[in-house]
Amino acid sequence: MNDIVQKATAVYLRLIENDTELIRLRKSIESGKASSEAAQKYSERSGQLAKKAISQVSKGDVTVTKEILNPILEANYQDVMAIAPQAQNIIYESAKVNLKPATVSYDNTYAEDISSKLESYDDVDEALNVMENTFISASQNYVDEIGRRSAKFLDESGINVLVSREYDDVGVHTTDKGGGDVCHWCLERCGTDVPYDEAYEMGMFERHPGCGCIITYTTKRGVVIQGKGDWETNRWINLREDKEREKRIRSNESYVQNYRPVVRGTGAVFNTLSRTEINAKKVYGYDNVYISDKAMIKPKALHNINKATESAIKKINIDEGKKPTILIADGSEINFALANYDAVNNIISFTPVVGDKKKIVLLQEGHAAEKDPYSTPFHEMYHCRQAQEYEKNHGKITSENHHNYINDLRAECKKKLDTLGITDENVGGISKYAKKMYSHGIFDEVETEYNTLMVLKR
Repeated sequence: MNDIVQKATAVYLRLIENDTELIRLRKSIESGKASSEAAQKYSERSGQLAKKAISQVSKGDVTVTKEILNPILEANYQDVMAIAPQAQNIIYESAKVNLKPATVSYDNTYAEDISSKLESYDDVDEALNVMENTFISASQNYVDEIGRRSAKFLDESGINVLVSREYDDVGVHTTDKGGGDVCHWCLERCGTDVPYDEAYEMGMFERHPGCGCIITYTTKRGVVIQGKGDWETNRWINLREDKEREKRIRSNESYVQNYRPVVRGTGAVFNTLSRTEINAKKVYGYDNVYISDKAMIKPKALHNINKATESAIKKINIDEGKKPTILIADGSEINFALANYDAVNNIISFTPVVGDKKKIVLLQEGHAAEKDPYSTPFHEMYHCRQAQEYEKNHGKITSENHHNYINDLRAECKKKLDTLGITDENVGGISKYAKKMYSHGIFDEVETEYNTLMVLKR
């Protein structure tokens, strides 16, 4: 270990050893008086001190910062892993089971992510301040994952686990900034006494940078009760917490302004079903995302589209090995539609306006979940799901058999709609667009609208 890494690690270890809050939390956890929530608070503070140690040692030098990032975050991992399993033991004891606490491995992707973002800043200290919530997320991730795995083990052992997630009213989601302090991303994942499998599907174990939600578990053998905020006083807003909340909000708002720049790289040519040739470039820093040479899109809009599609891939269960290519196209290249899915080439094309959350909700009027900016991306991703399911049973969709695919798909979708009890009389409850498509026999669109509504309502 070279001198600078050794010094940085020593600084971090000294900070966590002498920090008053960590000392109090350690004692509570080791004495058996506190459980997962205490470990979450411990990991949050430990993550803050990791960032502080890097700032103290690097003194604004980007080379030094990159050199000590991974060692410090790994030391943070080791610190949290020394505490979190002890807290998890309390849950096992209350459930009256003899299981060892779950373990997780060190995740170096956080160090890589922070390192790559440093290049966007002239001032290293400013960058570290803006990304403080990423350090916290890296630290909290281990506690959350241990909790999730423990809940899974209990559930698979026949002990029903109910999961609850509470929103702590801290800040705005870094990719869902709507002008207020309420984080809708978090609120959508909150719930009380949700069975493990359903909680996993809802994403109740996920966090974004700056998230302070509290995740708790209940079993029928022994109820694990964790108060909101400080488990000792059951008081969430005191002077220190209030200051922390304001700090977290400011950090989130700073973070949200820093989207990856739109940098065009390797060229590609896409030939669509309508025989339009689209010349495009791959976007640097994004996975399988391209922009047409005729299209222009702002960093925030591209970020929004990418996040929406990645969310849809999870929620709609798209095969990871068959994720569609995302193509940002000019309206003239896709028949002036907002978006479309090409089943032959597995491409979803979006016009740039889909990434503008205020404009897209106006253009989605009459469609399922019309007020949700994710409606259009989820709709197109469900068409991708339909194609994948079809190919499992009938083979590859090609330009030659595409017409047959559409006819077969509509017949299958009509059967599904009949089973669901959807008729010409009630289809309007899905959307105006669904009603129109039903009357024309375009049942694949109706089924897509129905499932888009169901997923986004959850």
